[in-house]
Amino acid sequence: MRVEARTEADTRRLAAALAAVVGPGDILALEGDLGAGKTTLARHLVHGLGVPPEIPVTSPTFTLANQYRAGALEIVHADLYRLGDAAEASMIGLEEWLTGDRLVLVEWADRIPGVLGDDLLRIRITHGAEDRRVFILDATGPASATLLDQVREALD
Repeated sequence: MRVEARTEADTRRLAAALAAVVGPGDILALEGDLGAGKTTLARHLVHGLGVPPEIPVTSPTFTLANQYRAGALEIVHADLYRLGDAAEASMIGLEEWLTGDRLVLVEWADRIPGVLGDDLLRIRITHGAEDRRVFILDATGPASATLLDQVREALD
């Protein structure tokens, strides 16, 4: 599925659609060049899930992971940019987060292929014409395919 964002409000709309359908056990793989909008999408999603707006949602590039709570939902926002391989990802606790009952957002997910498992919603972000962002969402398994269908419906 392809979504074009001409403004940050368009990105918020996509984040709101995601927030309406994601939950514990879902994994979102955020991919794109530096400055593509991975953290911006994550911020709008985390706040859209109910994390108060006064709590900053920042890039976890240097902390490797940030954790948030939206009611009963635990959210892990991780970043693989500085990691070299699956062993390093394991050292930060990624495997534990992926097997738990939490929502996991992973920036630079494409840096270590296969580490996130077989069923995730991949969101690739690219720069389009006239400062637009293009979000390409695709599912890699049955649960994420259902999630993608729900996002599509939420955007309609």
